[in-house]
Amino acid sequence: EKVMTGLAATYNTVLSVPGNLTPAERLVYFVRLVANCKYRSRYPTGTAFCSHRAGLSAPLSRKGAPLTDEAGNAVLLTQTGSYMQAVGKLTISADGSISTELLTGEDLADIEPNPEVKKLEDAWIAEIDSRLGEVIGYSEVTLDNFDADGNRLVRKQNTNTGDFVADALYYLFDSMDMDVDVAVMNGGGVRYTAITGELSYLTCKEIHTFGNVACLQTITGQQLLDALEWGSSQLTGDGAVEDGSFLHVSGIRYTLDLTIPSTVQSDENGIWIAGPSGEYRVRDVEVYDKETDTYQPLDLTASYNLAGYNYTLRDLGGGFAMLNGAVNVLDYVAEDYMVLANYIQSFPVGETGLPTIPADSVYADVHGEGRITILTETQPETTPDTDVETETVTDTEPVEPAETYYIVLPGDCLWNIAKQVYGTGTMWNAIYRANQEQIEDPNWIRIGQRLVIPAYDHAG
Repeated sequence: EKVMTGLAATYNTVLSVPGNLTPAERLVYFVRLVANCKYRSRYPTGTAFCSHRAGLSAPLSRKGAPLTDEAGNAVLLTQTGSYMQAVGKLTISADGSISTELLTGEDLADIEPNPEVKKLEDAWIAEIDSRLGEVIGYSEVTLDNFDADGNRLVRKQNTNTGDFVADALYYLFDSMDMDVDVAVMNGGGVRYTAITGELSYLTCKEIHTFGNVACLQTITGQQLLDALEWGSSQLTGDGAVEDGSFLHVSGIRYTLDLTIPSTVQSDENGIWIAGPSGEYRVRDVEVYDKETDTYQPLDLTASYNLAGYNYTLRDLGGGFAMLNGAVNVLDYVAEDYMVLANYIQSFPVGETGLPTIPADSVYADVHGEGRITILTETQPETTPDTDVETETVTDTEPVEPAETYYIVLPGDCLWNIAKQVYGTGTMWNAIYRANQEQIEDPNWIRIGQRLVIPAYDHAG
């Protein structure tokens, strides 16, 4: 009775929460308050909520820490464990006392599964595994989150997987002819170790395990800058600290200077409340312009369409409260693992007979393409000529024009690339001839493709 009274009080409070929430959204909010599954949003978490609400005695939470409500009554937090490693047990005794405990596999070892239930479970798992196990692509590169020494990178710097999942979001809306400018993916939402070879739906689920849904929102340049700053606010120059809110990006590039102390302002619950009181660590942000095929400086007053997942963009998970008030363009487009599957299937069919991520793609290096330049005390910024060996050439020495490479960006075509590198689009066929081994149709090139740009003698 005490628990049900608390639940009723909680639900009545949810009904009074301000904002343009639909009944369904209020119901989701209510369930999440009770379950508090490590959930951060524009509203209080279950822990913060229960600490100032009387009556709710035993909400589920991620920690078994005691606290009291506004009336001074003890509030017991319990949970079901993480990663399916335990079962939460809550006991309400006849005298009204409540106790909790976690039951591990060892605690449950003597329990015999119900044969009928086990049969249903096995059949269901087999069917799901069969469907998710369908091979949909192939990767010649190794997508990873860790370096050769086993250090996790995805929550503190560029990785090829971070680039890949952000590109998948960008591609989703771009292929729908939506006006997408930038895509972001928080490092905490990218799981697993090395993946290569055959790719299935299950592979995609191993990368994205949470079932978040893709959405597109219109934000300002200032909101984007603050989001990037917040995502890196916990990082340190020595690489000792990681942060699941670190954002991997597509459609932009920027510099992150970790020699500057982070002064981003947040509340006691770790939610963003204002930009840095001092200098921004994030600078030199440039956004890819499809029309001009160039990167342009971020305009803090301009509007940009940002692709991501509703956990970060709409629910403000990870504390991204600067996105509160963003204009929703399109939501509930596709579940996260299907976004990856869709992108994988966009690659040209290779020798395996499957869509193939080629070895020479932008995902070849575990450290990523270099979209985020990170400066530390041990890694000073250099001028463009610092690491380039030069050779003095006299007027009598003939100079052979150098062969270069070009990485295909969203919106590229051979004509535009030729116009950019040669000054005229009519030279597109020179690029095509130099890359015929990897370009079957000159009207179709793929994002991330590394094209040979042959030498061109403008005088001849």
